[in-house]
Amino acid sequence: MLFAEGYDDAILGVVEIHGVLVVAYDAHQVVRTLRTRHAMSLEDAEEFFAYNIAGSYIGECSPVFVQRIPLHKAK
Repeated sequence: MLFAEGYDDAILGVVEIHGVLVVAYDAHQVVRTLRTRHAMSLEDAEEFFAYNIAGSYIGECSPVFVQRIPLHKAK
């Protein structure tokens, strides 16, 4: 399993994807951490997260980032 360094407070748990265990993070908590740690605006933190964290694929063990969306809004 690979971890997103510095975001342990955002770990939700572990999920299995096609037989591989990966770490699952709360995407909103990662963005909050970026805003606090680096004094970023919401827009800058979301952009940084999208391109530099969630958008980084480093193999099948890459962590996943969960967007918590109410079911009625996800449809």
